[in-house]
Amino acid sequence: MPKPSVTNAVFVNAPFEKLSGSKRGVTFEQIGRDVYSLYHQQVMHDCPIKYEKTRNTKCDWMHPTIDKELRVECKSSRMYYHVKQQKWLFSFNNVKRDHFDVCVLVAYFPNRLEVWLWNGKGYSTSGVKTATQGGSIVVSGRKGKDWDEFDSPHQVIGELFFDDMNGEPVEVQLKTVKIKTTSSTRNVKALVSVELKNMWLRAGVKHV
Repeated sequence: MPKPSVTNAVFVNAPFEKLSGSKRGVTFEQIGRDVYSLYHQQVMHDCPIKYEKTRNTKCDWMHPTIDKELRVECKSSRMYYHVKQQKWLFSFNNVKRDHFDVCVLVAYFPNRLEVWLWNGKGYSTSGVKTATQGGSIVVSGRKGKDWDEFDSPHQVIGELFFDDMNGEPVEVQLKTVKIKTTSSTRNVKALVSVELKNMWLRAGVKHV
């Protein structure tokens, strides 16, 4: 039997591994939207039809503000080990910069999900293909460091931990210090935990 790659070895018991790539992407987008909504304490809007059919304005959801509605795009990536560079990376692909005002990144670690707000750095293009396929946002760890020593250069607005590494997320928590609310930290944690647990159950993650 062939030896699993370094990446597959650390993800062997992680949740979401049995989901197809497309279903995982849809699930992570919903998680990103829920965390973003909780962070801003606002209900987000679906993109209107005009945004879905106009190439330059397509997005994943709309964030209503006092001045205007912001277009928000959500991209996700599974952490992987680059053998030649000897470091852990995330690569968020098909990023079209003219399609959004805010970009949310969902980073899939072996023991958690982190939700980041992209700081505009680390974007790379791929020549003529960029116009149709977009570019990539690459986030690199430090050479020689393990995956659990990874520090994000982007603002972390949510961390969802997998307490049960057999596939069922029993505890989910958001960085409460980042939530704009007058409620106590304790109440906010309880609220966030319940809302995200319910959302995960709806996504079928419990049965992965």
